[in-house]
Amino acid sequence: MEEWIANNYRKHVFVASPGHPVGLVIRELNYLHVLLLVPNGDVIRRPILWCDKQRPPLDPNVGLPRHTRVIVDSGRLQGMFGMVIGSIDGRVFVRTMDGCVPRYQQAVNEIEWKYFVEDATCLRVWLERTTPEEEYWDGSCDRQYSRGL
Repeated sequence: MEEWIANNYRKHVFVASPGHPVGLVIRELNYLHVLLLVPNGDVIRRPILWCDKQRPPLDPNVGLPRHTRVIVDSGRLQGMFGMVIGSIDGRVFVRTMDGCVPRYQQAVNEIEWKYFVEDATCLRVWLERTTPEEEYWDGSCDRQYSRGL
């Protein structure tokens, strides 16, 4: 049974569970439970047996396909950037990329350093011509700001 679970419920897999039609597996707990990131940004714990794997959701109204690099333009997570892994109801699931330095670091929780869900209107495609620091900071900050992980 443990081998089946290990092969079927890895991180970055979308699942459906009672009360939550979409959730992203972000961590396995003791081979019996998983932590799910749901579209409203909450993290919930669910038994693996309650979870059914599904394809990554893509909201056609969002216009951000999977693997698109995006950056948060406004709000609490401004400056965070990463890759789109799914979207539903105008909310986008993003896996962060190395080097994220949000403007309001104290507002970012441990999980959001790796995954976050943000409203599509707060995101824009990031082409990597400039670094996020060049786009959002006036140059007065230095590299003392780091992820601390």
